[in-house]
Amino acid sequence: MIPNLDWSRFKAVLFDVDGTLYDQRQLRKIMALELASHCLVFPSRWREAKILAAFRKLREEHFEREESSLLQAQYRWAADALKVDPAEVRRIADEWLLRRPLRHMLQCRPPGLAELFQRLRNKNIKIGVFSDYPATEKLAALELRADAVACALDPHINRLKPNPAGLKYLCEKLEVNPCDTLHIGDREDRDAICADRCGCASIILSAHKAKQLGRAQTYDLIAP
Repeated sequence: MIPNLDWSRFKAVLFDVDGTLYDQRQLRKIMALELASHCLVFPSRWREAKILAAFRKLREEHFEREESSLLQAQYRWAADALKVDPAEVRRIADEWLLRRPLRHMLQCRPPGLAELFQRLRNKNIKIGVFSDYPATEKLAALELRADAVACALDPHINRLKPNPAGLKYLCEKLEVNPCDTLHIGDREDRDAICADRCGCASIILSAHKAKQLGRAQTYDLIAP
């Protein structure tokens, strides 16, 4: 599963976040239970689950749209579909997708990932992180550190994957050539294509798969 890598050519490794640095399946199960419990205590807030589902569905469907402000547009898509205020969509999405999950993230981090980060540093390989969602607080919750962090919603990027704008920005920020860079993500249809369009080498390895196979068959092979 992990290809033989010539580490003499790599000057940086760029990581995806959701599904790559933590087990997204595990976290979604935890959050689904938390949301259900919340709505049982406050029945009037079941509509939040509906709004949240619409937000995620439309964001997934509209990944290729070009907007003057992707940050604002993502809330407007769901608001228009459900005839609600975009501010309400933002409040709900930020609460359930950004803030509440933070306290559960560390338990969803696969064994060996932190050690992989440290081995890369020992090799003087720079670490970048690019995500379609804000990632700085997630990295802190995962107890991981990167040399550069970028989000698709940043005004200077404003494009979701597989548009390569985010990876190109990180390469410029880290002062590395894409051909000297490895990207690690969890989705063939987004991360692999994004890396290819940028000119980076690519590995597709989800955190869920890494936990199933074990660190000896995944992270310890990436950077021995």
